[in-house]
Amino acid sequence: MDNFRSKSMDGEWWLPDAPQHRYRATLKIDDRHHGELVFRGTEEHLSSLPHAWQRQTFYGVLDNGYDYEVSLFNVGMKKGPSSTFPKQPGRETTAEFFTNNILVGGHISDEDQPFLHGALVLLTGLDEWCDKSGFSGSVKRDPSEDIATETVEIAFKASSTPHYDVGDGRLIRFLSEYRGPLMFDYRQSFELRQRNSVNLTFAKAISVKDLLAEISIWQSFVTLGLRNASYIEEVTVLVHTHGENFTRFGLIVPGRNPDASRKRRGAREHFFNYSKLGDDAGHLLKAWRTGQEKIEIAVLLFTSNAYQDAGYIHIHLLSYLQALEILHRETLKSDRFQTADSRRQTISALRAAIPSDLGDELRKEIYGQLAFVGSLTLLDRLKHLLSLYPKSLRPLFARGDMDMMLLKNVRNFLTHYSGQKALTKDFLWSRDIAVLKEKARLFVETCLLGAIGMSDDQIHSLMDQFEAYRDWRMETSMEFINAMLKEESSD
Repeated sequence: MDNFRSKSMDGEWWLPDAPQHRYRATLKIDDRHHGELVFRGTEEHLSSLPHAWQRQTFYGVLDNGYDYEVSLFNVGMKKGPSSTFPKQPGRETTAEFFTNNILVGGHISDEDQPFLHGALVLLTGLDEWCDKSGFSGSVKRDPSEDIATETVEIAFKASSTPHYDVGDGRLIRFLSEYRGPLMFDYRQSFELRQRNSVNLTFAKAISVKDLLAEISIWQSFVTLGLRNASYIEEVTVLVHTHGENFTRFGLIVPGRNPDASRKRRGAREHFFNYSKLGDDAGHLLKAWRTGQEKIEIAVLLFTSNAYQDAGYIHIHLLSYLQALEILHRETLKSDRFQTADSRRQTISALRAAIPSDLGDELRKEIYGQLAFVGSLTLLDRLKHLLSLYPKSLRPLFARGDMDMMLLKNVRNFLTHYSGQKALTKDFLWSRDIAVLKEKARLFVETCLLGAIGMSDDQIHSLMDQFEAYRDWRMETSMEFINAMLKEESSD
């Protein structure tokens, strides 16, 4: 897709349901994969373009060196064609539209149309995720010669992980392929690269919208493992033609982060990658995919911090605590009532006791809130999660329930600015909040791995290889814990 970036491409464009109306326009895509489509024509001709509030698919054929068929999805107007009064027949004008996702190589009516059976996806971070090199080589010198004589031999072997079945006819594997010159005559310098990608395959045809949702699931898994935001760099769509043969379309997705795509971090900053998963990789990949219905919201809250690493620490900490609460609620479904009947009877009795002289709006709010009377509190949820993974979490939270109380009080302070004497605005700028943020992050990471089937022993074995875990387990927020103890005893 590099041929499309930062270039102006002329072509002919039309709406799928109105092929008789053709327009001349120029498409330009910037480094972040955002596109602009500028139409040229007379007032009369451009007056038939969609209005500003309408989103449309446009078909196009490029004609200035590229003869690609192109589909632009969810195109919207930025600036309409100018008009004059009275009309001036033949007067030239322009109209500007913004684009979203762009399909290169064919015409598809919308993003909900199932037509693709696979994809090759380049994500930032895959160089660290697929950490095995396909390159090998040697240098030989003849020490008997008066001048240096060297022979350099370089070889590359492409590789692929197995196809992992991740449920519902979906397969995933990671590919490592050669990218570099195929001929070396007369060249004194060149670059040899290994390109790593995710290969997704689907038993049934899916749509562009479904593919992007699928990609986001694996982006979040790579983001969890590398502790760094993973962005889409390139997507190639695979469509069955005859037998096992595929036709390849390009898919340009806006929002790529060019700086992040070149940011490479050391292995010490990674939580895990494919190599560290080892023989458990297939099982964990499947558990991650099939468990999305339960863990998706917690994952979104957790990984969103990686995409906003310049945000305030207290915002990150609050997101981690919210992720823990949601993860516990969605995966464990705990309730204090032993039976559904006892729950129903209690809630009915409490609702019947709401004073009739309250305002209707307040009565409705109280009535609705009583539906959650049996839900566990955040403190109970944190204690339960701590008890599930003691080997992994106790080194981080050595004071056990008191540490959980601290997390609960901090959540309430950040959410409601509640009257905790031990917590003031100075806490927002202290080292203690930084310590809690990092520990809460490790807390979520532990629970996410537990939610997809890793045992406490397996998680601890992985954590114990992770430098950040070894560092932060030595830190304790003693000042605020002691202050809370004093406050609790005085109450």
